[in-house]
Amino acid sequence: MEYRLKMYERAVDYNGRLVVLVSDPDQIVFVNGRSIKWDGVTPLTVDEIIPFLKFYGREVKKPKEQSTIQYPVAFVDGEGMHYGEDIRFDDNGDPIITVIDGCIKSTYIKCECEKLIIANAYAGTMIEYYKFSHTLNRCPFLKKSSGFITNTYKCKLCGDVWKRKRFFPGDYPAGCQTVNSKWKRYQ
Repeated sequence: MEYRLKMYERAVDYNGRLVVLVSDPDQIVFVNGRSIKWDGVTPLTVDEIIPFLKFYGREVKKPKEQSTIQYPVAFVDGEGMHYGEDIRFDDNGDPIITVIDGCIKSTYIKCECEKLIIANAYAGTMIEYYKFSHTLNRCPFLKKSSGFITNTYKCKLCGDVWKRKRFFPGDYPAGCQTVNSKWKRYQ
């Protein structure tokens, strides 16, 4: 069977069979929204999605030249118009999830550093950028080290490392984003 991918679809070879991941424009796939399909047609059941996510998490962790997944996506447990929570993967590549009433739910617990930084990862104006930079620099659970282009913040609670550009990039606010070096966002 030949399947032609559409703009927001990613194909994954899973045990010799084609799985199509239907995403939004930001490459986010809803695990509970019939967005994971065999051959692009038949949605996977919850019992099929869980081993697929395990496969996906392990495959994305491989070096790029060894992975069969060339264009990674992010998964969320949201339904309808709600994004819900990210499906994260542990160090073995296993999804951090549970199944409640036939729906897959993320059980990942965010550290305080992630709550703080993600809520303020993007600055729309130079004033917002400098205000949040001041907040990060004074945060008691983040240890700061400065580089020429980026400041690095290491969380004293969980050990995650965050990088933030040192200078506001002018008219393109998305460029001042703060990123976690641990989760290159299945991204």
